[in-house]
Amino acid sequence: MLHCIAAIPCQFARADVVFLVDSSRSICGSDSTCSSWRSLLSFVNSIVDQLNIGSDNTRIGFVRYSSASATNNEFYLGDNLIQSQVTTAVSGIQYSTGRAFVGDLANALQVARTEQFLSTRGDRIGAANIIIVLMNGGITVTSSAVSPSPVVYLRRFTLSRVYTRFM
Repeated sequence: MLHCIAAIPCQFARADVVFLVDSSRSICGSDSTCSSWRSLLSFVNSIVDQLNIGSDNTRIGFVRYSSASATNNEFYLGDNLIQSQVTTAVSGIQYSTGRAFVGDLANALQVARTEQFLSTRGDRIGAANIIIVLMNGGITVTSSAVSPSPVVYLRRFTLSRVYTRFM
């Protein structure tokens, strides 16, 4: 039996989307001002601009990660429910490497799963949970219980979609 699912245009999607963005030294090489970081945030905002942000439509969260100790929830799914609030919040995120040369993706995924996708932080029953990972290709794994392959690790999460982009 064949089942077809009609594509839903972005402006009508009901989704909880969390961006995981690598801010390790692999992006710019130092803790100073970073034009690549600004370009990365502009790219995130270009995606956000294609979505219908709102309490009943798409919600956005943002995790900036590098080392395990420098992984931060910059904002949660329920914090910014108007398009301009999201783009302003994204544009205001500062570049900080946490002195890591490559990001700890496994830790960032754990933070997203346990701290972003919570009803108290704006996650909704019935809305697709989506993670968009923006990274520079290298990863660090700080836990021996976690596979160094992000694909193997991602399979442990019950998310609708995970998208990656290597810069």
